[in-house]
Amino acid sequence: MSVMTKRILVSLPERIYQELKKLAKVEYKSVSGIIRESVLDRLDSGFSKSESDLIEKGRGEYRQGKGVNWRSVKRA
Repeated sequence: MSVMTKRILVSLPERIYQELKKLAKVEYKSVSGIIRESVLDRLDSGFSKSESDLIEKGRGEYRQGKGVNWRSVKRA
């Protein structure tokens, strides 16, 4: 895992922020995680082809009800 070393303050219209929050909730991610992933996708340097295929496979399985809600996982 990489160490986060930079912070960026971004101002958004309220409507876009609310849509971003909804997307994050649906994807079970933080707003920061959604933004980070979007930037990586845009820069096209995030994942290899095989990693992207694996991610898409997992997303498809989750949509089919085969996933586990991360909120229900017990932490040590």
